[in-house]
Amino acid sequence: MLRKIVLLLVFAFCAFHVTAQSSQKISELLEFQNLTNGQASYLVASCMGLVEENATYEDSYNALVSEKLFKESNSPDQLLTLAKAAHLCVKSSGIKGGLLYSIFHNDRYAFRELKALGIIPVSMDPSVKVSGTDLIALMNCCDEKAGKK
Repeated sequence: MLRKIVLLLVFAFCAFHVTAQSSQKISELLEFQNLTNGQASYLVASCMGLVEENATYEDSYNALVSEKLFKESNSPDQLLTLAKAAHLCVKSSGIKGGLLYSIFHNDRYAFRELKALGIIPVSMDPSVKVSGTDLIALMNCCDEKAGKK
């Protein structure tokens, strides 16, 4: 009986520790007014299951480069634009997209698709820089639209 209690406490402690690390990193990302490609990659790649929760921004970015969500000419230190955030969200949530997005799979048509779905306001500019809060809100809206929530 004592052994079961000790094992239960060890598992509870491990689960708490893992959750604390994840929420700490998410809280850190929420504070940024302008996310970089690497920071956004962590959120998207961890949601897609491409990296572990303790992965670095570089590892996450490289995982998305291998999935062809970022071009190799891009840098993980570049600031994330709304058009690129739209592409990441469409891809991670599994939204099918319209005809042009289905053919080209690029930032422009992902941005236009989210505008057409009413997720992004019509007056928004695709070159606007995205904050951590904005990216998480965008990801949540895309997941709801795709039926994941």
